[in-house]
Amino acid sequence: AYTIVDSIRKQYVVLAFKKFKEKITSGNLLKNIKEIVKDDVYLNKNYKSVNLIYTTPKFTLIPFEFFDKKKLKEYFKFNHFLLDFEEVHFNKLQNAEVYNLFAIPSETTIYLVNQFPEIRFYHQGSPIILNYITKTKESKQDIPNVIVNITENNFDMVVVKKGKLLFYNYFEYRT
Repeated sequence: AYTIVDSIRKQYVVLAFKKFKEKITSGNLLKNIKEIVKDDVYLNKNYKSVNLIYTTPKFTLIPFEFFDKKKLKEYFKFNHFLLDFEEVHFNKLQNAEVYNLFAIPSETTIYLVNQFPEIRFYHQGSPIILNYITKTKESKQDIPNVIVNITENNFDMVVVKKGKLLFYNYFEYRT
């Protein structure tokens, strides 16, 4: 799915959803992305900025006080296998006081950077976490807020209380 926003007029110009033709695996992700980009008139234009939200269960949250950019792979490998063809990206979630580390196949990253030089990569949890931390920061409620973002085969769960992140995780399901 993607949106195109006219930042001068502050309005959405395009809202689009493209479904991959086959179940996505690490082996066919790039092929499917290339097909969609090639066939889409809007995705073949230049833009001032491009933000990509990448959905993956392979992520790790690291508190600010423990983060060292030189140890990205070490942190990531504590919870996940990092395949030879993957690279670790991260988002700094200022209000949550954590870094969100996640893996994307290198060839996918290279293709997207070449296609959209201004691209920035985000894990799907990053905007959800930041949005609900901001929404609850001034809350008078003394109980946690539980937010569930449900998609076709997975869901994200965020628990925040008065602007503090208590829990975030990603779950896959079949029924």
